[in-house]
Amino acid sequence: MTHRAAILRDVNAGENDAGGQPLPPDWQPHLADVPCRCWAEPSEEVSADGDRTVVVEGRRIIFPVGTDVTEADRVARVTDRRGNLIFDGPARIEGLVRRPDHLSAVLEVIE
Repeated sequence: MTHRAAILRDVNAGENDAGGQPLPPDWQPHLADVPCRCWAEPSEEVSADGDRTVVVEGRRIIFPVGTDVTEADRVARVTDRRGNLIFDGPARIEGLVRRPDHLSAVLEVIE
């Protein structure tokens, strides 16, 4: 796989405060330089007005099977092997699916 991803994990996931309320997320580095492949593809055309059409871009990512990544994690950034930025997050990992030879997911950019 030609890219490398930095993965964040919420270290407060599943923890509650003294009042029983969930603690706010605390996103910390979980994995660095995870082999992956990330790309953008047109996912939806939206009519902006009568004369223009806007194409909404969707991001996809794949990881090797066995990578410790879940839908509760976030992708902080994706670079190529030389460290050049391909994608700057953070992004939610949506719809993580296990295939025979890789894990596949959609990335949703967090703004």
